[in-house]
Amino acid sequence: DQAYEILIASKSSELARILVSPKRSPPANNFVRAAGSNQILSTDTDFLSVLGLYAESDRLDYKVFADLRVMPAEVAKVTRIAAAGAKGADILLVKKEGSDPAEWRFDSDIGPAADTEKVNAYLSDITRLFANDALDPAGTDNGFDENRVWLSLTESKDGKSAEYRLLLGSRSAGSVRLKSLPENRVFEAAEAGVDSLLGRDKASFAPPASS
Repeated sequence: DQAYEILIASKSSELARILVSPKRSPPANNFVRAAGSNQILSTDTDFLSVLGLYAESDRLDYKVFADLRVMPAEVAKVTRIAAAGAKGADILLVKKEGSDPAEWRFDSDIGPAADTEKVNAYLSDITRLFANDALDPAGTDNGFDENRVWLSLTESKDGKSAEYRLLLGSRSAGSVRLKSLPENRVFEAAEAGVDSLLGRDKASFAPPASS
């Protein structure tokens, strides 16, 4: 009989091996048994839906478990944003040191004021950008220019700084390839989502003109 096998283990040993039937009993209970046992139990928890399996014909997809978030930085911890802006005009935004609530400024922490609400919204959009798939970093057809960073976020946490960088690669069929550093992860993301972040310039973060 067909079954999904779930292995539960610690770092050093196997704790349990459970077989789950693709068939369900109403309303959404699973038939399970321990490997090596003939005793079949009906659960009150739907293990299969947790695995992204809703029909008997469904198959496991690694994307259910994969971390496809492109930029793992924490919005509240980011202190510096450097981006290749629209029309070649690069953008540098720096959080004013010691500001609470956060104040963002152009070029340095004593530079002209930026619209903090707009900057925070941009950061949220960046950190909530999810890819459609993860690709082999060793691929040779991804089209990355290692010397051209599209986006860089500096995060300060627990007294230490970390920089996350994002490179733009080739495009095809509505998708664009991205490389996240220093993790060296390569993603394929929807072109529309990426382009909505690309089309920014300094004016995108300027505070409203005073009347």
